[in-house]
Amino acid sequence: MMHRIFVLFLFLAFACQEQTGNVKQNIPDLQRQSKNKKVVKFGVIARYSPRLIYQGYQPIMDYLTSETPFQFQLKLSKTYDEALNFLRRDSVQIASLGTYSYVEAHDSFGAQCILKPLNAQGNPSFQGIIIVRNDSPIHNLFDLKGKKIAFAAQKATAGYLIAKHALHSAGLALSDLEYFTNIEHHNAIVNAVLRGEYDAGAVKDVIAYKNEHKGLRFIYISDPIPSVPIAVGAHTDSLLVQEVKRALLKLDPNNPDHRNMMQNWDTEFKNGFVPASDEDYYPIRDLIDIVAKEEKGAE
Repeated sequence: MMHRIFVLFLFLAFACQEQTGNVKQNIPDLQRQSKNKKVVKFGVIARYSPRLIYQGYQPIMDYLTSETPFQFQLKLSKTYDEALNFLRRDSVQIASLGTYSYVEAHDSFGAQCILKPLNAQGNPSFQGIIIVRNDSPIHNLFDLKGKKIAFAAQKATAGYLIAKHALHSAGLALSDLEYFTNIEHHNAIVNAVLRGEYDAGAVKDVIAYKNEHKGLRFIYISDPIPSVPIAVGAHTDSLLVQEVKRALLKLDPNNPDHRNMMQNWDTEFKNGFVPASDEDYYPIRDLIDIVAKEEKGAE
């Protein structure tokens, strides 16, 4: 009896050792597979804080690395201009840009959009929203006269371009405000409004809805505009473009496995993608021209 127990013990010990050995062997194998791949730098405009960008985009990098012949690495930027310069100089080969910054990148150095994300309703669009605190006496755009407003970066579509146009449409110029400033990250604008440092703030819809429960109210929601593109440089490897499109276009948020995998992705990127073309962003070019004329008329 003791002999049989001893033999069984040896068998189980050997089996466990063999299993453990396989696990240890697989980890270096996975690491070697990534290290043997060509590194691709993926840029992101500074729409959020570095921590939030890393949390939302690193899982996407991991997915692309596992699904393509390339190893994807995030390269964060401090400003919108720095993100554009990274793509211009090929310091990054692919980037998530804003719509305004994409138009500038395309027109100045030939960047090309390849994909655009879908929103939770399955549409390739987003909206700009002007937020106030729940207890604010401000109820519409006209009430912003003489108030303090926090905009996003000057090259932010929802957080600056659309908000300025909305104010102009309401008969307000920036000079009618008590004070305004540009804050680089949308999440920082939300926090500044909640702390009472500003009476209102201009942000993109995903950030507004994500933080609405903290005590925000919306006084303006724009019409839908084309969603933020994934863009590449003018001379980016065609194989890279092909592989990224293949990997992201096959994702289906209605597929439970895909939905589960994407649950920790950036909010704008977790609902799937569709192909993008430069023509999609003609409305943004029109809006840029309109705002420029409005600014000139206000001088």
